[in-house]
Amino acid sequence: MRVGIISTNGGWGGSESLWVALANSAIRKRHAVTVLGFKTPTRVAQMKGLQEMGAGMIWRPMKGMARLLSRFANSPGSRFLSWHPDVVCISQGGTYDCMNSKQFSRLPGLLSKRGIPYVIVCHGNIEMDIPSDAQRTRAVAFFLGADRLVFVADRMRMLAERQLAQALPNAVVLRNPLNLKTFSAVPWPVGKSMRFAIVGRLDAAIKGHDVLFESLAGEPWRHRDWRLRVVGDGPSATYLRCLSAFYGIESRVDFLGHVEDIRAVWADNHLAVIASRTEGLPLTLEESMLCSRPALVTDVGAITEWVREPISGFVAEGANPRVLAAAFERAWAARSVWSEIGSRARALALSKYDPAPCEKLLGLLEEARARG
Repeated sequence: MRVGIISTNGGWGGSESLWVALANSAIRKRHAVTVLGFKTPTRVAQMKGLQEMGAGMIWRPMKGMARLLSRFANSPGSRFLSWHPDVVCISQGGTYDCMNSKQFSRLPGLLSKRGIPYVIVCHGNIEMDIPSDAQRTRAVAFFLGADRLVFVADRMRMLAERQLAQALPNAVVLRNPLNLKTFSAVPWPVGKSMRFAIVGRLDAAIKGHDVLFESLAGEPWRHRDWRLRVVGDGPSATYLRCLSAFYGIESRVDFLGHVEDIRAVWADNHLAVIASRTEGLPLTLEESMLCSRPALVTDVGAITEWVREPISGFVAEGANPRVLAAAFERAWAARSVWSEIGSRARALALSKYDPAPCEKLLGLLEEARARG
């Protein structure tokens, strides 16, 4: 079987882990694989291993006139279709990527015209988005035309149905694979200082680092023993260093950059923080919970399917400095039982953990091709 994979995401994050694992799984089963994706240094490095295994790679440029010339009817989109895939997996960082991008707007029609079955994977969605009537019409046709429509959590399916005013009977839920090589609990860190970690791409507009910094700049926190570890790289790195200085907390904030071993992060930190303005289901939350750490989160995406206060963490109603600060106050008051909350979080995460989502996704593609 010839498996085509299209990634609409220009960055590299949790949304990429599933299709990369899918490609690996397909190659191991002796399927041919070709990937169409945007060309960035990170992607080139990440794709090296897949290419060495035999996957084909067709790059799309990110910027400038080349971007305007690379619409799907032209090269490199035409090169992807001329490879004649038997089935296509479309991995969308955002639920409506293909509807909102000129580069991918012709994709649904081209796949239908050629009779190529496709499976869509939707990762993130913005709760306050309401598509226009024209966007809704295109999205409904695109989604219902898919053999399967995959969401990373059931709440994401419900949100899409609300936004589209349309039932999606072909929807299924699959979780992303995790960046953990072992799933044993991580021992509780020693020391009196309470240490928080926010793990993920340094993109403040999405991940809410700016709101987090403001919430920790209040008067009560000046007299408490705490540190914040910021783990990850991204476009907001310089801004966030400046912002930590602006709020006078730079001596409390450690920028660790990218850390390959996520268990090492939780070996030295007590509380996971997710201050996002928008999310699907962040891998960092699942990973921290499996490592027996409580989480302080914002109520976006599917996060509260996993974190219920006070059972497995603490919940702020949104990425607002005031409500996030209030959640931090509740968490700080309960810090003596964080390890107990972390143990409950781990038990919950284990009950939800899916050890083989990529194999299930490959099975959906095989079924789509059989029905094709």
